[in-house]
Amino acid sequence: MKKTLSNIKFKQFLLLVAIIYATENTYAQEERKNYIGVNYSFGRNDYNRNGITFGGFGASHKYEGNDFKSITIEYARRTTSNTEFCTGLTAIFAYLATTSTYNSISGGGSNTSNYRDKIFIFSLPLHLKYHFLKYLFVEGGLDLNYHPSKGYEYGAGLSVNMGVEYVFHSGITLSASPFGRYNLLIGRDKEHDMGSAGTYSMLGPDTLFQWGIEWGIGYRF
Repeated sequence: MKKTLSNIKFKQFLLLVAIIYATENTYAQEERKNYIGVNYSFGRNDYNRNGITFGGFGASHKYEGNDFKSITIEYARRTTSNTEFCTGLTAIFAYLATTSTYNSISGGGSNTSNYRDKIFIFSLPLHLKYHFLKYLFVEGGLDLNYHPSKGYEYGAGLSVNMGVEYVFHSGITLSASPFGRYNLLIGRDKEHDMGSAGTYSMLGPDTLFQWGIEWGIGYRF
């Protein structure tokens, strides 16, 4: 008899847990109009630098993409039951593997050194995010860039990512997604031949392609 009562109580306990979970899960994904949060991303970048580079006095430089990291303060406003408009401010640190070669103008040979360089970018995202299958989303759109480094001045890019998002009953939101970002780097750089960095010449503008993982935490209200 005691065993039967214990089994009934245990089943009642499991039922209560299931009801609490279902209730929490129902309210967790309810539509809330506003979102503010912070996203952190990291990964690799592919840097394409057009033209011959030089540094004067027989010096030349070769740049290759390396790793990157970025942080975004994001604001989103729900426009339909499944769609949001997203904006904010992103700071991007794109690191480069740089090889510099210095040729002696007196015929004394050359010297090569390797070091880590970076391109710093401020970006204003203008994105749309679409939610589907309750926990999944896809986001993408235009990025307007300002990059006060390496002689570049401004640029534009495109971003896209697809991932998973969970909203707790309190409004706390967690997300994770793989993503890709493609940027055109426009400006004038003294290291480029004839100072034509990023201009729309036959070589085209310099480009920076990034791919990686983005983690987000925020609040919906």
